[in-house]
Amino acid sequence: MHTLPIKLQQNTPIIHFKHNDEEASIRATELKPKLDRFLIKEVFDGDKNFDKYKRYLMGYKEGKEQKDYDGKEAFNYKVIVCARGKRIIKENAPMYFGKNGKPVIHNDICVIIKSMSLELKNIIDKYKDRFFMENSFGNRTSKGYGSFSVRGYNEELDANNYFHYLTQYQGNGINNWNELMEEIEKLYKNIRSDCMRQYCITEGYNYDRHEIKDKLFGDIDDYKQKDVLITDLLGLATSEIWDENTKLGVSKSNKKIQRFPSPIFIKPILNNNGYYIYIKLNEIHKDMLNQTFNIKKRIFKRGSKKIHKKPLYLTTPSSFNIHNLIQYGMDNDKKEGLWINMRRLEGR
Repeated sequence: MHTLPIKLQQNTPIIHFKHNDEEASIRATELKPKLDRFLIKEVFDGDKNFDKYKRYLMGYKEGKEQKDYDGKEAFNYKVIVCARGKRIIKENAPMYFGKNGKPVIHNDICVIIKSMSLELKNIIDKYKDRFFMENSFGNRTSKGYGSFSVRGYNEELDANNYFHYLTQYQGNGINNWNELMEEIEKLYKNIRSDCMRQYCITEGYNYDRHEIKDKLFGDIDDYKQKDVLITDLLGLATSEIWDENTKLGVSKSNKKIQRFPSPIFIKPILNNNGYYIYIKLNEIHKDMLNQTFNIKKRIFKRGSKKIHKKPLYLTTPSSFNIHNLIQYGMDNDKKEGLWINMRRLEGR
């Protein structure tokens, strides 16, 4: 048995549903499937190259074909996660609205890989830095939670290959995680609201949240369906409460799409002066483009009567360049917060 210990630095709290457990950290059941997918995609150039990696899979025997795995290909190694020095955070976690999870920090974390294949162990060793840079764990990972990196790894050497943008936050290490997350929340809200609203004007779109508010919450009953649904390209919200007191809001439905995650992935990394904050923009999936959503006014209270209001139908654009949106935010003369030090990484 060949063993690969990987010592990790925890950059931000991980939101864990078993936060009371002493070693509540990265779950091996989450890490291994992510690492398996990473190896197939990034090391072996995708599952079309089954012959290149089949000998490393669990249960592989001569003559076994890819179809025999039924999409459940798993590499033949074990993952053990050791975590010490736990600290449960009692404060409310910005951008997290769940009731069960709590933010958890550990001072000492080690991931141990065990494999019968020395070659497979060496492959994981070679790509471990990149894997932990490109992935986070637990809940709300796209917003910066659950960020870990390999201790001693200088991410600045390779960040240009993984991420598109970089900004900075000055603070006292992980002890200032709450303030960091509040700044990330401000940035994310700004991208979806003010930045998007102003960008829509330059591109000739009507800002969808204004259209929804005017037509569903105003006195207009006979409205035309010419506007686009654009904000939800940054993450679909199928239900939104617009007034906490009355629980008045909107619901959005589409027969094909029930969920669409944010294409914005934020990875904070600790440094001597606070944090480097790396941002990756994933391409908006074609299935989300040119899709019509039924938008209704609703009261999110048990026993509330239905609101008899004509639904609004908005369609997402046929194309959308998210980089142009971020560049618009970077070029804004009135930028503040994490926008101030943001720059495009060379090579991306």
